[in-house]
Amino acid sequence: DHFESLYESLEAAAANQLLRSIATSLKRSLRKSCFVAMLGGPTFAVLCPGMDQNAGSAIGNRLRTLISEQQITLPDGLTWRLTASIGVASSFEDGPDCDRVMALSEQRLKTARQTGRDRVVDGDSKSNRRAG
Repeated sequence: DHFESLYESLEAAAANQLLRSIATSLKRSLRKSCFVAMLGGPTFAVLCPGMDQNAGSAIGNRLRTLISEQQITLPDGLTWRLTASIGVASSFEDGPDCDRVMALSEQRLKTARQTGRDRVVDGDSKSNRRAG
């Protein structure tokens, strides 16, 4: 969340290293069958084959917590606590079409950002929540 503001406070190399570090942390905390990809800028996709929406939401909340435990010290000495907004979609509940699943996850990510950030949103309208 708000990575553009953080990026402006860091040198480009430090910001890019931060993104690589986050990607590594995500991958280490997931099953070997899961795949982490950077979609563009600070947006990642996590693909977990064989998982339904409930499992995806649980993983999303675990990753959101993992990210929120990280703090960055800025060049001016101030610290920045990272947060993440996450949109979850599953081919089990949302249909087998990959494009549809990606579009729904992006739509839910947008909803997470618009409704306060630092949260996971899935297809269950009651899932617009922060965990932890």
